[in-house]
Amino acid sequence: MPLQTGWPTVRRSGVTMTAEADTAPPPFEGCPAPAPALIVVVTLTGLAPGEEVSLPGTATYDFGMLACGVQPSPCVWGSDTTDPTVHLCEPEYSEATKGTVGASAMATADAKGTATATLRFVIPESERVCPAGGSRPWYVQSGQWTARVTDTAHGLRLVGPPDLIIGP
Repeated sequence: MPLQTGWPTVRRSGVTMTAEADTAPPPFEGCPAPAPALIVVVTLTGLAPGEEVSLPGTATYDFGMLACGVQPSPCVWGSDTTDPTVHLCEPEYSEATKGTVGASAMATADAKGTATATLRFVIPESERVCPAGGSRPWYVQSGQWTARVTDTAHGLRLVGPPDLIIGP
């Protein structure tokens, strides 16, 4: 059966799959951009009570900046500070990055036939992208995410969001 594809909602044979997507919140107070993760919350309706649905997914990302390394704390954004004890918030290293990551979740329908699952797509740590050491990337700027989440049992696929762009 060919997949019924769309965003943010797809339907087939009484089953509806809807998604909301957003970036992970900034990793620290005052950070100018989100963490390097995409969060997709999928809701299915029209399922049989207790029905389990596997939701595999992939997400592509393409960012002009993935910033990583140990960030000073406390720190301030901008270059107008004159206090020598307060550091500027600057990454140890940054570089453009793009790729594909996977995530999956199981959703189990409640007594009303509704199931919800959350998939979290995270840009992996990479020495090529972050040679500063063993620290995780801490924010992304200037780029976008696109996710695909599939319910093969019902022939449904969400592809999007079409406008989740970060930065200028």
